[in-house]
Amino acid sequence: MEGDEVEQLPNLPSDKPNKPESETPISDMLDKICPYYMMIGVPYDEFWNGDYTHLKYYEERHKLEIEKVNQELWLQGLYNYHALAVALSNAFSKKGAPQKQYLEKPIRITPLSEEEKEHEKEKIVEDFRAQLMALDSRFTKKHSQE
Repeated sequence: MEGDEVEQLPNLPSDKPNKPESETPISDMLDKICPYYMMIGVPYDEFWNGDYTHLKYYEERHKLEIEKVNQELWLQGLYNYHALAVALSNAFSKKGAPQKQYLEKPIRITPLSEEEKEHEKEKIVEDFRAQLMALDSRFTKKHSQE
């Protein structure tokens, strides 16, 4: 029949620059994983034209970012826990009981430097000496009265 022939459209350029034209199981797989890699920060052009061995670094960075967010949320939960504990303790404490206070300073999440460690040791020794002197003073006072 005349007119029943379907006009064949010319091959249009792919919407993916420099992407292999052949449709193979590998290109289908790459089409499926491309959005994931774009989501974790791989530029589109780098995914299709760059060195595929760099993808592992993007994945590692993404895992570290997730771990960082998880730690931040955990720390936020810890602060919320302390705030709730103080509020409930003060709300349900007996009349005249001392009021609990919220944390005076942020919770430290980085390790102490050597200088800070030394300062902490000195403070502990100083506090211990003060307690010993107070104990000695009470002991002397008590025995001098006898």
